[in-house]
Amino acid sequence: MFQSMLLQNIIHGIDPIHAKTIHLKQGQIFKGIVTKIYPGELAQLKLGSLVLTAKLETPLEKGKPYLLQVTGGDNVPRLKVLENISLYENKNMKGQVLQQMGIQDGNKNTEMLVQKLMDGHIPFTSKEIREGSTLLQQLNVSNVDTINVMVQMIKKGLPLTKETYLSMVSLLSNQSIGEGILTLEQGLKEYNLHNQFSSLYGVLQNLTKDSQIEQILQMSSGNNANQLLHGILSQLGLHYENLLQKNFQLDTTLQYRNMLKPLLIDFLNQTTGQFLTIRKDAEFLLHRFTGNQLLSMENQGPLQNIVMQIPLFFMGKNRDITVQWQGRKKENGTIDSDYCRILFYLEMAYLSETVIDLQIQNRIVSLTIYNENDKPEDFQNHWFFVLKKQLDSLDYRLSSVKWNEPHKVVSDNKYERKSNIYTDKNDSVIGVDVRI
Repeated sequence: MFQSMLLQNIIHGIDPIHAKTIHLKQGQIFKGIVTKIYPGELAQLKLGSLVLTAKLETPLEKGKPYLLQVTGGDNVPRLKVLENISLYENKNMKGQVLQQMGIQDGNKNTEMLVQKLMDGHIPFTSKEIREGSTLLQQLNVSNVDTINVMVQMIKKGLPLTKETYLSMVSLLSNQSIGEGILTLEQGLKEYNLHNQFSSLYGVLQNLTKDSQIEQILQMSSGNNANQLLHGILSQLGLHYENLLQKNFQLDTTLQYRNMLKPLLIDFLNQTTGQFLTIRKDAEFLLHRFTGNQLLSMENQGPLQNIVMQIPLFFMGKNRDITVQWQGRKKENGTIDSDYCRILFYLEMAYLSETVIDLQIQNRIVSLTIYNENDKPEDFQNHWFFVLKKQLDSLDYRLSSVKWNEPHKVVSDNKYERKSNIYTDKNDSVIGVDVRI
């Protein structure tokens, strides 16, 4: 459940601004409706739920849908109409669109991709459709899920390659990174490869130790906990590509031997098809890491989006903590911690599936917890003040905490959205998973 929720939330953006802005690029095609006509060949158009102003090359009729292509422009895009294409119940419209783009060998999958993009009001280019058609042929699959993933790849401007597709699909898997790490560790042992790939086996063993999460929970200093979490991320190898970009000489140092991602690449390069099962385990981890990194590439103007999944092993169980940051960028490229939004996707022992939405404005923190269970009874009298004290020590001020039960079943078998804001009530604690 949480993996598909993760993908959908990141695709649609966790910040409301994301749903209200669009940046059109030259060559993109989209279906739009003219809503207002202005002097100087200017018009207001509707693209799905978005409204934009553009300069038209030819006069258009108000209230009529058109298939438009961006021909240039900076602040105000210039648009031309793709001629001879009717958007009114034209069964061959998709084929006509492909023909206009110079794509003569369009098949049903390619036509379905074009239709999905148009229905979703997602601008696309002829180059993207060509690359998408080629990828569909490489994948040799024909189903709605495949098309939907490719639509989101185009929406986010990701490379239309097989590796990118597999990385995005890995985010839909119900398997966690922690489960993948355990499976690969056991597989190396079963296939008697743990000595040959001792560095990989050692990193996997180190990541599955309970001691890391225990240290985090025992640490009172935020800086110490951050250092430990940074160490876990370093072991996962999520900064591996950054080191390569900086011309870091990995072939002359042993530092990368403690990073999981490059070790997975080495393992896949050195093993053959006879180890098919264990190779699939390694490929899953590699694709999942890459998928999260691809989702973090999206920049929304002054906003930056970062996605991270951290496997933690505690009390004999493994859980992935999925964290999603979005905030405005500083001059040095980092997220401004005074103004940002963070989503935590957690699978917890007492509370089960939980989403925590934390928003920070000028270092003032508001918190919304989404969970199907009733709120812990003693939160206001105890845990609220614990959280407030910890945030105060970090120079943040807690303004409110809301408890939201998204699908609370009521007596008449209907669903209602129920939200609780913590106020001064006398309650008692039931169970707590992680103390902040």
